[in-house]
Amino acid sequence: MLNSTDSTNMKDELTKWVCRSARPFNIVADAGLRDVLQTVLDLGKTYQDLKSTDLLVIPTTMAKNVHQLVERYRSLLQPLVTEQAENNCLCLCPDLWNDEYRKANYLDLTANYFYK
Repeated sequence: MLNSTDSTNMKDELTKWVCRSARPFNIVADAGLRDVLQTVLDLGKTYQDLKSTDLLVIPTTMAKNVHQLVERYRSLLQPLVTEQAENNCLCLCPDLWNDEYRKANYLDLTANYFYK
C-alpha cells in the first residue's frame, strides 16, 4: 500500500496525464491500463534501475505489433469459431457505420456463441 505522499504523487501524475492528453477520466478505471501498470511493476521487480523510456515503444512499432497480435489471436480463435459454426452455435452480427467528421467507414463484427 502506498503512503499518503506517494498516493498523492500518483494521483497527481495520473490527473496531469489525463488532462494533458485529453483522455476521459474513466481511463484510470480501465482494465487495460491496470494490466499495463501491473506489467511495469513486475518488470520493476526484475530490473530495479528501469526508466520509462526503456518500456515505451514508438508508434510504428506498436502499429506493427497490432498486426502480429491480430494474427496470433486469429489463429487461437479460428478453431473455436469454426467448431461453434459447425455445431450451429454461432451468431455473427455485423455493424456498419461512418464518421462524417473523419470521412471514414467502419465495420464491426461481433461473434456470439455458446457451447453445446
